[in-house]
Amino acid sequence: MNCLDWIILTVIERFNGQRTSSGVYHLIKGKRSAQTLQDTHLFNLQTIVCSQNDLEKETFTKILDYYFKTDMVESAGKNIRLTRSGMEVLNQLNNCYYIPQGYNGAMFEWTDRAPLFWGKLSLSIQSITYLMSGNRTFIPVSYEVETQQWVKNFLKSVNVPLEILCEKLHDEIYHFLQQLSDSEAELIVNRFTTPKGTGKTFHQLKDRFKNDHVYTRLVFQSLLHRWLQNIEETAEEDSVMRHFLDKSRGVDLITGSAQHTKLLLDEGFSMEEIITKRGLKRSTIEDHLVELALNDKNFPVISYLSEEELTNVLSIANQLKTKRLRIIKEALGSEISYFQIRLALTKYQELNPNG
Repeated sequence: MNCLDWIILTVIERFNGQRTSSGVYHLIKGKRSAQTLQDTHLFNLQTIVCSQNDLEKETFTKILDYYFKTDMVESAGKNIRLTRSGMEVLNQLNNCYYIPQGYNGAMFEWTDRAPLFWGKLSLSIQSITYLMSGNRTFIPVSYEVETQQWVKNFLKSVNVPLEILCEKLHDEIYHFLQQLSDSEAELIVNRFTTPKGTGKTFHQLKDRFKNDHVYTRLVFQSLLHRWLQNIEETAEEDSVMRHFLDKSRGVDLITGSAQHTKLLLDEGFSMEEIITKRGLKRSTIEDHLVELALNDKNFPVISYLSEEELTNVLSIANQLKTKRLRIIKEALGSEISYFQIRLALTKYQELNPNG
């Protein structure tokens, strides 16, 4: 059992038989959907969501098959849940693994803020060090066209000699590294590619992090999250590192289509008018409204259901200890819609922080 097992079993345990295996995979992978967004909120999984965005479905399926064969996981209708044996394994793994300090998958991975930051920074370091060594030809660490173009523009726009830029960048990076443990600082430094050596993989760097490449990657991601937070909160306005922040990326998870719906809401259009104006299905606009409610505590939920209906949904969810829409709907009857239940549940975590 390893860190990946710990992550998967943790999500299964948190879902508590209320979601399918696909729901588990989509949350770990970080699928941008209204359902995954709501599950992240309902089951308090903001830290784990999108933690394994490179996890292949085939790999996940093989792991899940192993859990079933070893009686760690069982079916709960169409859903899955841990068995007593699976819970015992998870308790053992909890003694070894934990979310590293500063890690927030929802804020930094799902929004692509951390991957974009690292892509631009690592390619800039590679480019600057190679240019200073007199070598203008090298295999780039990033093949992302947008990242490559950003670095070219960055190097052209900085009105200081390359040597001074390199010195300022070195000093600011060193300042952050001083705040870390030796093993954490070495993890970041060893990921950089320069003329002196190619950046090491997480497999190569796992020795000091529980000998687990998945956990090593998780630690690395947490360091990027802390670094971004540090730059945003403490860096001077003329800091070189501020260039690597993506100002177009907010901290919310609202999709572009939901943003469009929000603009129309702000202009005073009703839900029915937005459905007609955008030519989208009612269910799609409902998804957008749920997204907006999840990201905005002041969203007017009671515009779509009464205070009494809101109270009833949350009361039933608490009584039955479930967040499954069908079970709540059966308990409340036909007077309330699935959409209204979903909207009500956006307030669940707010009122039940440990639920």
